[in-house]
Amino acid sequence: MSENNRNRGLYGKYQVRRTDGSSDAGGKHEHCDCFVLDLTHDPLALIALEAYATACSYDYPILFDDLNDKLAKLVMHRTCTPLYKRGDGINGQRQECSAPAVIPLGNGCWFCIEHAQDWERRAHPLGPTGKGTLERRLKRISDEKLALAAAEFQEPTK
Repeated sequence: MSENNRNRGLYGKYQVRRTDGSSDAGGKHEHCDCFVLDLTHDPLALIALEAYATACSYDYPILFDDLNDKLAKLVMHRTCTPLYKRGDGINGQRQECSAPAVIPLGNGCWFCIEHAQDWERRAHPLGPTGKGTLERRLKRISDEKLALAAAEFQEPTK
């Protein structure tokens, strides 16, 4: 934030228009009050988006997943923290995971899909949010694979 903005408070900085046209004259969202988050320049925006994603987790689980995909790309400290037990790794060295950390453990730790499955299998069941997130993501992957396979076997149209 610039120094001018630190002393200014809340003000009309953006004009927001919905892509579906519902913010046009006479539309459902014509007079809606919107708040814009600048995820590129404002470090506080990431905190706000993370809180919003958490608030969405039960009523809007797909939005929760999508927002956490976005956050996993933007937040450098959100990395997968795989479960390690004695003997894991190569020559006793822990291996880092570079996959997006998108499954919440519930204690501030996040896993990638593979390590969430490993955690549940070897250590402890995931909580309801983590379990639901993992199930939705696995279903999405399965659906995408089926769609790709169906597209490969479709006859080309003439």
